[in-house]
Amino acid sequence: MTHQNDYSLSPELVAEITQNGLQAVPEMLRVLLNNLMQAERAEYLHADEYERTAERLGHANGFKPKTVKTRVGEVTFAIPQVREGGFYPTAWKKGCGVSEP
Repeated sequence: MTHQNDYSLSPELVAEITQNGLQAVPEMLRVLLNNLMQAERAEYLHADEYERTAERLGHANGFKPKTVKTRVGEVTFAIPQVREGGFYPTAWKKGCGVSEP
């Protein structure tokens, strides 16, 4: 799975939302959760990707794809990985879909 660094809404996505309305919700959900998980990993590591700091607690180790069936359709997320283990995004239950609120 190719990693996407920029999770902001592109002009193409804004146009799709304008044209397709609620059919664009799966892509918006993917963008939002991927961005939140990446920020959570950076907080866990005390460093952004490729950043070198004395406070750093581990190393980012890519992403693992996870496809989930939701009410708005199938969505494939990029679950951030940490080389030393111990990190899993709080938005998910390990081995399951999106966690219950």
